[in-house]
Amino acid sequence: MLLFDTQQIGNRLLAIRKRLGLTQSEAAELCGLSGRAYADIERGEVNMRIQTVQRICRAFHITPDEILTAENEPLAADQDALFARLQGCRPKEKETALALLASYIEEIKIGLLHIGQTAITLPDGAERLVQEASIVGFMEFYQINLMNPLVLVGVFIGAMMSFLFCGLTMNAVGRAAQSMVEEVRRQFREIKGILTGEGTPDYARCVAISTRGAQREMLFPSLLAIAAPVVVGLVFGVAGVMGLLVGGLSSGFVLAVFMANAGGAWDNAKKMVEEGHFGGKGSDCHRATVVGDTVGDPFKDTSGPSLNILIKLMSMVAIVMAGLTVAFHLF
Repeated sequence: MLLFDTQQIGNRLLAIRKRLGLTQSEAAELCGLSGRAYADIERGEVNMRIQTVQRICRAFHITPDEILTAENEPLAADQDALFARLQGCRPKEKETALALLASYIEEIKIGLLHIGQTAITLPDGAERLVQEASIVGFMEFYQINLMNPLVLVGVFIGAMMSFLFCGLTMNAVGRAAQSMVEEVRRQFREIKGILTGEGTPDYARCVAISTRGAQREMLFPSLLAIAAPVVVGLVFGVAGVMGLLVGGLSSGFVLAVFMANAGGAWDNAKKMVEEGHFGGKGSDCHRATVVGDTVGDPFKDTSGPSLNILIKLMSMVAIVMAGLTVAFHLF
């Protein structure tokens, strides 16, 4: 649910409806709402959900900014571009994007209000009340652009996080696999008759090694993903965190796609050779593809998919810690 000044939103809707020459009942019908529900919104008695904002915007052919921000605040080019990109998304994607934007901005607003700051001053000298400032207003207030060194440092750290996370997970797979190999060799030595089918391997021991290895090896990468937004926020503030999320999302998405495709190519190359192509099993080409698949499997099965978790985890921690980031930061 969007938490804005409901009275002001109701006044803006009233002005827009009168400008379009609609009655309350006609407006409610266009928006797919009951007459009472629309009247409550226009009187400023209820908060609106994201889906309701989208319905009203489609019915009145307006942007969310015209409802949620002051009437005398012009739409910036960045806002036009943002909503143009949202229009090209599927309905579920629009809902998610608007929810994330609203959540982060609301957390920033709450943080500012908690420290007693009720207004922000934009670079052009104009003042905006915190509760009425738009997304672009906050971008200008915190100077979220690549000319800001705090943003640039955050972008570099975010890009580095993706590669560091992949390196940690690749090494984790190698160590866990080595532990499994050593256990299998031990069972071959100590349990007689495994190869002939007369002895029974200790499967539970292998499963326990795999489970413990997965939990132990992912502990540090997980803590790193949680700590990064907190530390960057405490040092570089909101601008640094925004840069961190941009860098992590940009590099993480590209790296995940690369790893999925490269890992799949290595895996398929080995299968193709094993079917008899390029010398078949036992050939030098087959041995080379086995080495490639040793890297390809953790690429496509571990490091690539785990980047999705990294991006989501950093985003959620950044939203949760937004109040702390606003209140305490070095730069």
